[in-house]
Amino acid sequence: MRWLLLTVVVLSGCQTVEDVDPITEIEPPEEVETTKEETAEAVQPSGLIERTPDSCGVSENEELVGQPVETFNQDAWPEPVRVVAPGSIITTDYNAKRINLDIDTSGTITRIWCG
Repeated sequence: MRWLLLTVVVLSGCQTVEDVDPITEIEPPEEVETTKEETAEAVQPSGLIERTPDSCGVSENEELVGQPVETFNQDAWPEPVRVVAPGSIITTDYNAKRINLDIDTSGTITRIWCG
């Protein structure tokens, strides 16, 4: 019985396949004309280029590291601000213009970064 089952399994993998010439079966791609506007849109930079260390103004606020978080005037800042306390859960979305202030348990700014 085992030999019969083994023979059936082995022979089932030996089925013939039609001979197909893959080169003649593939059709060439259609020629598509593009306008200058479409070409310009295609070469525009992606959002990854915006991921520079100072896309949110970190260099303007580096002196705040070591200062109390209250010294940073969030209301005067035109872009989004996020204060990250120890153990905080933050979203992983990236906003190149958002400034993030990492603070310690005493409220002192330990790091400023974009994202």
